[in-house]
Amino acid sequence: MRRRGAGRRPSTLMTLSAVLIAISTLAATGGVGGAAGSPVEIATFNPFSGPTATFGFYEFSGCPPAAYQMNKAGGILGHQVKCSTVDTRGDPADAVLAAQKMLATTKNLVGVLGPSSDEDTATMPILNKAGVPSFDNGGTVALCRTHYKYFWRTLPADNISGFALALWAHDKRYKRTAAVFANDVSAEGNDPGVVKGVPALGDKLVSNLSLTPDQTSYETEIQRIASSHPQAVFTEMDPQTARVFFGELKQAGDLVPIIGTAGTVGPEFMKALIAALGKKDAKKYYTIVYPYALTSGVAWRAWDAALLKAPGEYKNPAQFADNSYSEAPFDDAIIMGLAMVAAHSVNPAVYNKDILKVTTARTGAVVVHTFASGVAALKKGKQIQYVGVTGDFAFNQYHCSPGLYAAVTPSRKYSLIKQLSAKQLTNLVKKATRG
Repeated sequence: MRRRGAGRRPSTLMTLSAVLIAISTLAATGGVGGAAGSPVEIATFNPFSGPTATFGFYEFSGCPPAAYQMNKAGGILGHQVKCSTVDTRGDPADAVLAAQKMLATTKNLVGVLGPSSDEDTATMPILNKAGVPSFDNGGTVALCRTHYKYFWRTLPADNISGFALALWAHDKRYKRTAAVFANDVSAEGNDPGVVKGVPALGDKLVSNLSLTPDQTSYETEIQRIASSHPQAVFTEMDPQTARVFFGELKQAGDLVPIIGTAGTVGPEFMKALIAALGKKDAKKYYTIVYPYALTSGVAWRAWDAALLKAPGEYKNPAQFADNSYSEAPFDDAIIMGLAMVAAHSVNPAVYNKDILKVTTARTGAVVVHTFASGVAALKKGKQIQYVGVTGDFAFNQYHCSPGLYAAVTPSRKYSLIKQLSAKQLTNLVKKATRG
């Protein structure tokens, strides 16, 4: 599992004078938008060196295929699309300087893929001040409660997972559920969504346990779970803890369906669960609910074709075909392109508001899955809703969409049970957090 935000260092704030210098330089050089017929540029603003360099590796992989798809369709309003990289090094201080340089020197910059959660709180104020639409696919929860006009997010923030767990349990008609999360930051990040989401759906959370990892026994916790009589258990814990906890749960005769988070994805957890439950019961009782990467459908086929044909820097582009952190920036770039066409302008200050116009579900809107089909519909005067590789987009007032989740069963390749749409999750979050 790829975790956003690992190894973060404290943010370094940019001085007001530096911000003003960067923005004034940007205005003087005409850095945003583009002259008629000139190429426009989408920059991937992410770590490409340092301990979290993989963030940029995946983020950039989505841009050349998007540019290929758009350029093949004639470009954006006659402008060809270019992709570039800006290395933030995963450090707020370095990222601030990189943002200044990018804004001051990049001509015809129309959008940004990034920043990552390593540096987004330090740099998003700068990018927003410059008026550059920026698609942050990190998980920083705080940014999904701000009102940055040019901030957008199409993958879930770290707090959405718990709501997805609650939604899946409700769909399965589990009216009584229990939460058992290890007491580490990653696992417990799911708990608030569960605590709010379960009752919002009319169900009951009968037990909520925080486990100390890697103990030799969890007999007391098992007794508490058993006495609350849950129909299912939500969980995220390390493999060793899972082996002991679920082994004892089975021995006590209290085994119920287990609903794991994205933190339980992978062969090591599955080995531990099989050791605890046996292969038959592990398959019978274990389901994972996590951000889903599509591997079929019109949008995915278009993405896959562009991925393999686009000129890029990676020798094995097929490695990105089913990775949501590659698919998401591809969708983000297509959304920006369609918004520019809808706005009849490549000027970010003009097209930014049209991002909602090309993604929002509404009566009469034509659902499109590619840039070319979206442009064709717009030319006919139609309203459109782009539904991409990562699903539909339901941006809230903070420009955050929870993305596409799915419930899957573990196997050599995870088998899809059901998708949970962005709209379903958005509605639940609104209901659970109202007031």
